Amino acid sequence: MSQSPEISLQDREKPSRRSVTLRAVLIGIGMGIVTAGLVPINDYLLGNGFIVGSYLPVGVIFPMLVLCVIFNPLLRRFMPSFAFHRGELATVLGILLASTMVMSQGGLRTLLPTVVALPWQASLVPVFEPFLKSMELPAWLFPAELSAEGANDPVVRDFFTRTPPDQSIPFSRWIVPLLGWSPLLIGLILMFGGIGLVMQRQWQVNERLPFPLVTVYHSLIADPAPGRFLNDLLGSRLLWITVLTVVLIQSSGLLSVYFPRSVPEIWLRADLRNYFADSSLRFLPAHFQNIPIIFTFVGIACFIHARVTLSICFFVCVYAIAQVLLAIQGRSFTFEQGSYQAMGAGLTYSAATLFLARHWIVRVARVACGRPASPGDRAELGMERRAFWCALIGASLVLTWLLYFGIRPHIALLLMLNILLVHYITARVVAETGIPFYRLQADTVMLSTLTPSSWYAPRDAFGVGLASMFGTYTARLSSMVIVQHVAAIIGVGRRDHEPAIEEGTPRRRFLAAVLVALPVVFVIAVAAQLWTSYRFDTQIAADAAGIELDSVSFSSWPRGNFVDIPMQIAEDRVPERSFYPGRNLVFGAFVMLALVILAARVNWWPLAPIGFLVCHSWFMQVAWASLLIGCCVKMLLLRFGGPHLLERAKPVFVGLILGEAINLGLWLTATIFLAAAGEPFYRILILPR
Repeated sequence: MSQSPEISLQDREKPSRRSVTLRAVLIGIGMGIVTAGLVPINDYLLGNGFIVGSYLPVGVIFPMLVLCVIFNPLLRRFMPSFAFHRGELATVLGILLASTMVMSQGGLRTLLPTVVALPWQASLVPVFEPFLKSMELPAWLFPAELSAEGANDPVVRDFFTRTPPDQSIPFSRWIVPLLGWSPLLIGLILMFGGIGLVMQRQWQVNERLPFPLVTVYHSLIADPAPGRFLNDLLGSRLLWITVLTVVLIQSSGLLSVYFPRSVPEIWLRADLRNYFADSSLRFLPAHFQNIPIIFTFVGIACFIHARVTLSICFFVCVYAIAQVLLAIQGRSFTFEQGSYQAMGAGLTYSAATLFLARHWIVRVARVACGRPASPGDRAELGMERRAFWCALIGASLVLTWLLYFGIRPHIALLLMLNILLVHYITARVVAETGIPFYRLQADTVMLSTLTPSSWYAPRDAFGVGLASMFGTYTARLSSMVIVQHVAAIIGVGRRDHEPAIEEGTPRRRFLAAVLVALPVVFVIAVAAQLWTSYRFDTQIAADAAGIELDSVSFSSWPRGNFVDIPMQIAEDRVPERSFYPGRNLVFGAFVMLALVILAARVNWWPLAPIGFLVCHSWFMQVAWASLLIGCCVKMLLLRFGGPHLLERAKPVFVGLILGEAINLGLWLTATIFLAAAGEPFYRILILPR
């Protein structure tokens, strides 16, 4: 592996330098503020791929690369004593990553439209207004009257259209409602974060799950060898050759849109539809007929066990073949049907992982309740003890808020358990596979079809949609995953390497910095999203190609979760389906049970249970071919060169991931400047949106 050029001045860094410094905290918060301000502009006005929409968000990777590859080497060259060391970089990265919990997919994408959606939907769907009034929801949680007349209130009307230029944005009308919703958000973050910290050491140390994305983060902040500008990975020529190749290949496709006669496009998609048109293969699902190649998934396959990757691809292919066979018989297999099977599989898989962790959970609970099994447990499990109580406090806040909202206790508990299932499975999958785009497709709306309608009063039915908006949809950017990644970045978990931030006072300072950053970034993110919604008509905005931008969180989600589903439950109307939800849930549960038993008891069994769990996800259907390519390359390297060759090729795999992030960051910046200048622009959609 090649190294970066030597520095002429002596490296003056000392191991004793503090990790949580004022400048590191301020830079982390500043990066979070900038990202929070750009997110709604990019997501809603420009319609690009999400800046913050995965567990390797461009809004984190791109600024950290700028800091680690440009600014810090300059400091090392000209002012070595001011250069950032690993501990400070971990502080910046940890604060920035933690701040993404309150942006975009983490909650604001659903929170703000929810607060104003009810009167707007009542004006669009007249039959919804009597139902809305019958619920008698707490009025102070909403900025306008909950009726069709309330849609004419400027705080609602202008949110979905546009505030006249001569009028100000009604920020003050949002203060009381947001304060009312904040206990629910705080409770969810505490609950998910507490559970994530309780389970992290069990997964990372006891079960030795790889946490692949943490490996990528560690590669950014590692210290360079004495006399070097960059660390071993970032100083590798292989990495930067790969990055440049990715940028050139992907940019050719983007530039060809702007300059179709001058720049040829390099295709990163296998379109097989014409080849399958005259055969039964035409019934293959879309992700087998039009196959994208996504470099991030190719790169991440290096860090996933080959058995897991091949199991995912195997089950995706099995279901594709099953769809062809069913279509020949005049039947179909729908995405919704697969979601019920995934829900059943998730129930079994979560039960299996909790059974495996039973001794650890009991040990943590005993310490938290003041009855440790050994004298050393209280000191060793101090973080887990506090996390245990955070999880209980968070769960109590969520339940209390739901009860105050008017949802009956048994429904509130059922909804909370469903939300926990989705986030728990999502965190487990990301820890085991490192796939940055994933959430379990087990929305609370599905739960309502598996239970009698007589269980639900009108507010309970409304709570089902509310739990989907705030619980299951936000699992795409679950705070449980983010807290685990932040903890691993600062050094919690494994003891086989020196932690980036030492235990004791430094970690308490880091926690205090995160607690300061979260409300600051939240306020900025709310203000930016409100400014975007009121100053621009996000419903009809279009790019230069005339494509209507994504407004799913403004229209289809509120309509489905607050109008259609609650009224179906309240009126006991069952939508027509070509399948039985309960049977598919049981089928998924039993298949997963069989896979878990075979994987645990039969040494030669080749299929990992997690492959069946995730194969129904839309993200896996997009990523399966890229994962397979990366896995095949990894296996060839191991076959012909062994682990040593695979280690030498690691910069290439990381370069694929970082190259896509750099390219996205550059093109998103270019799109923002083009839009600001009034020039034609086109959407940048490289990663799944």
